[in-house]
Amino acid sequence: MSEETVALQPIECPICHFQNPPGEKFCQDCGFLLGSEAGEWEEKEEKPQPLLISSDGKEYTLKEGENLVGRESADILLFYDKSVSRKHALIILEGDKCYVQDLGSTNGTFINGVRLSPGVKTQIYDGDSISFGDSTFRFSYPLSRKEEIPAKAILILEGKEIPITKEEFLIGRREGDLIVPNPYVSGRHCKIYIEEGGAFIEDLGSTNGTFLNGKEIERGVKTALEDGAIIEIGGTKLVFRLPGEDRGEDREAEGG
Repeated sequence: MSEETVALQPIECPICHFQNPPGEKFCQDCGFLLGSEAGEWEEKEEKPQPLLISSDGKEYTLKEGENLVGRESADILLFYDKSVSRKHALIILEGDKCYVQDLGSTNGTFINGVRLSPGVKTQIYDGDSISFGDSTFRFSYPLSRKEEIPAKAILILEGKEIPITKEEFLIGRREGDLIVPNPYVSGRHCKIYIEEGGAFIEDLGSTNGTFLNGKEIERGVKTALEDGAIIEIGGTKLVFRLPGEDRGEDREAEGG
């Protein structure tokens, strides 16, 4: 067999055994570098990138450290949305953990419908919904999955379920586990307690009071909460639900 005939022979890939045309440097099927030993090739698994995905499918890749969200000179530039402040929030990536911090924005930053207290770093997890003003995104990062904590109770606010996973749950306008951006709600308005003897609510000396099923409760006194009770603070209504109860047709928080 002549040298010319040998040169025209197809080149078999040692990995996938695909017959490549003469002269190819890389396998057309699997991309292996032809002529090297099979043991030299290792497929490297790419680490998933943390992303913010807008409602129209646009993706923003987050970098390690701080990512500024805002309407001007930001890493995630939302110049088209006037509800977003110039410097609205930070998304902070630290290894496999990611946090959001509101920078005192006018219209707030929300995680799964709950408004964040300004200046407080809050961890976010794969699948969380994040809103900056009127702009809403889905956070995608499989390395940051949330360990499910069973809810001790649930609050329903404007159709959204807010789990209560701790024994004491603070509600207020400026601070709390649930921030209610209503000017008639006090900074620290009321607290819900989940105890062995049942669930209770206490008004923390608010200006405009806390109402349970239409009646104002006494300030500074724990009042029993029953499944389906309607809590009203500053005109904002929430439905209190206990897990495992038959929901049936919930009374709407907006109703009386």
